[in-house]
Amino acid sequence: MKLIHIQKTYHNRNNTVHALKGIDLDLSTNGIIVILGPSGCGKTTLLNIMAGRLSYEGRIEDVPSFDYLTQEFNLFENMSVKDNLLLVSDNREKLDFYLDVFDMSDQMEKKVKKLSNGQKKRVQFIRALLHQPGLLLCDEPTAALDRDNAVKLMDELKKLSDEVQIILVTHDILLSRQYADRIITMEQGVIVGDEIIHEKGRCHHGTEIEHKTVKETALLSYRRLVSTVTGTLMQLMLMMLAVLTMFTVFNMYANVRAQSDYADTFKQAKNLIVSVPKNREANHTETYSGYAVKYTDLTYSDLFDYSQIVQAVQDHPEIIGVESFNSYQYQQDYELEDLRFEDDSQAYQTFDFHGRQFPDFPLESPFIIRSDFEPYEDWDEYVSKEYRNYYSSMVSVFDLVNGYEDLPLLAGTMPEDDGIVLSRNAADMLMEIDGYTSYEEMIGKTMSLALRGYRNSGYYLLEGQWPISIIDVRIAGVSSVENDFMTMVFFNSGFGNNPVYDYFVKDPTHMKLQYVRFLLKPGSDYEGVAEELDAYFDKINVDISVFSGQGLREEVRPYQSPAGLVVYAGILLVVIVCVLVLYLFAGRKRMIKEKQIMEIYGYSIMQESMIRNVAMTILAFILSLIVSIPFSKLVNDFAAAHYYQPFMTFNLPVLMLFACGMGIAVILLEAGMTHRRQHDHH
Repeated sequence: MKLIHIQKTYHNRNNTVHALKGIDLDLSTNGIIVILGPSGCGKTTLLNIMAGRLSYEGRIEDVPSFDYLTQEFNLFENMSVKDNLLLVSDNREKLDFYLDVFDMSDQMEKKVKKLSNGQKKRVQFIRALLHQPGLLLCDEPTAALDRDNAVKLMDELKKLSDEVQIILVTHDILLSRQYADRIITMEQGVIVGDEIIHEKGRCHHGTEIEHKTVKETALLSYRRLVSTVTGTLMQLMLMMLAVLTMFTVFNMYANVRAQSDYADTFKQAKNLIVSVPKNREANHTETYSGYAVKYTDLTYSDLFDYSQIVQAVQDHPEIIGVESFNSYQYQQDYELEDLRFEDDSQAYQTFDFHGRQFPDFPLESPFIIRSDFEPYEDWDEYVSKEYRNYYSSMVSVFDLVNGYEDLPLLAGTMPEDDGIVLSRNAADMLMEIDGYTSYEEMIGKTMSLALRGYRNSGYYLLEGQWPISIIDVRIAGVSSVENDFMTMVFFNSGFGNNPVYDYFVKDPTHMKLQYVRFLLKPGSDYEGVAEELDAYFDKINVDISVFSGQGLREEVRPYQSPAGLVVYAGILLVVIVCVLVLYLFAGRKRMIKEKQIMEIYGYSIMQESMIRNVAMTILAFILSLIVSIPFSKLVNDFAAAHYYQPFMTFNLPVLMLFACGMGIAVILLEAGMTHRRQHDHH
């Protein structure tokens, strides 16, 4: 090796230090070459430049295959002595020979970190001998050894020096003069002496270290993983927790946000389309359902045909619900009433009153009543309200149409035949008046609805009968949707076929409807559908528009979203990732040292990192998969116990994606933590 005008300058904050000032050396012979000099003279800097660990100015030529015995025990501390030596050579005969020479045979299976400093030094030397380099660089090789072991090491170096060039830096002048073949003395960054004691033959290149195969690299990765079981398990658990938490945050964010948006759509009646009179000033008093108390300026042509509504539903798959019958509030316009009576009275069920047949028009939406309700005793309580004040127990009845079965359920199932689904506020009302303690308890039970019609009204006014009839319906499910403007009950029998409708209507084909309401699937183009329906019905005095009306005369309750749980899960994810980063950062110095060893002995650092972390990622994914299934059930059970929709949906591809992302992040993090330090060395 030839060093040609080597200079090294350090630029500190306060001054510039010239560590080496133009070193020229011809190091072409074997033997032990000792570099002596006081501390700070530049001898270790020179040795590090020879080893390629520091940048410099000048030129170095003909660098042989070399090994470097550093002072800081450049070993895999958590691996056994044997595994450290197998990094270089799998020649067991040579390995056993050198272990025996240096009295280390009985320490072969012991971890390096449990050895004394002298034993660590011997392991380094054995590893260098197994390498069979052309040049051996030694920085204070005897510093950690007692006199006997120091002599033994120097004797072995002396034997080796006939075939290998050995350059060592030491403060031990007596020992170095005893063994040295050439002594180079330095002071303040320059060579002040160069004494050749014994002439030796020209050195050879030595055994070049070959690049390790993927199999050899994988074996090293395996040894690194099993050598630190506690650390591996710690990192594995942190990766698994991070993956599981990311999976949880993603799931909860997606599900809770979707639930919140869905629930808010129903709660604020954003998906409700209604018919309203165009003359708003003449009909300024709006009710909870968005209609005027009395329509004025309406004509017979402003009524709706049943067949038109059926066709509108068929033409618009966005429609999921239709209100099924008309309301008491319009019966005050007698002129309009006469027109309707002439043409469609036969559509309604009739009743006989003193020998005359009268159609039984519905007077108002039904009321939820107690299961033990007694009309003769209790009805005055319902009718004692202020005139036109809407009762809290009154409900709006919608038929689910277009096969819609996606109402989120808190309990039970979607209805079949005559079954119903209660909105959440309807269920809360029934729970209060009938004494139920949970939604589940309601499922399969019957609920009583009080109906008011002309038949009841006529009897009440003329013959003293109570103005209601009672029908029972079976509760199939309870939905999480609710509405600030109405209390909804859903039938699943198709438009116009639920028991409330059937009670009043005999032949819908002859019936005219005075208003119509449509529920749209959340996320639909509400304004666009409203415009299409308005053009389709084409009424002179009636608009079809998105709902805008007053509430139920009670304070609006905000939607109780569990979104806060997503925030908590996000905070937990940040904490876990920070702990993982700190854990990796705590091992940064060790990782840098181990990567330097790998680089010296022909291992691909990136390949080893990828193999090791891919293995960790696969294990973390398997653990996450095992834990995520019961964990998802636990979270969803918690949600169900608090009457929320499921927070988590098991999604294998998403879990795999997060596991892969975590593995890539760890690989990049490791590379980032060691990159700058390596850059400084080269």
